[in-house]
Amino acid sequence: MPERRSCPIPKLSAGAFFDSAASGGILSPGFALASRLFVTIFDKGRLNGQVYRATAEQKEAVEQFRKTLLGALANAQNALAASARTNARARLLAQSHRNASRTADLARQRFIEGSDDFGTVLDADRRKLEIQDSLVVSRQESLNSAILLYTAMGGKPR
Repeated sequence: MPERRSCPIPKLSAGAFFDSAASGGILSPGFALASRLFVTIFDKGRLNGQVYRATAEQKEAVEQFRKTLLGALANAQNALAASARTNARARLLAQSHRNASRTADLARQRFIEGSDDFGTVLDADRRKLEIQDSLVVSRQESLNSAILLYTAMGGKPR
């Protein structure tokens, strides 16, 4: 039969425990060190699992932070765009209101001179009131977009 090579395997015996018990037992520093080493060696799987779980929780927290940050940036960008859009519309409507007022004044003057009938004056006044109503709505939208922008930047409306 071929000769087998064997790896040296440490031999544990109950005598070692009783010898250590006779010299101080479980209170001896050698026994405490050996027991901690024994527990640590066989506890490696649990420790690896804890490290894996902590790493996964950290990755999840980072992804949640990124998601929140991107959402906040998108809200801020949308609020800025809405504010710019409503302010531009309000400026155009203010110019239209000035033009409609001038048109209504000219229509009234032409009616007084006898060049136009009263229907033209009424049409010019109606158009002026429609633009004025749109201007008020546009100013309200502009204020609402300013509030949204303030909120998106982290402020809280009172």
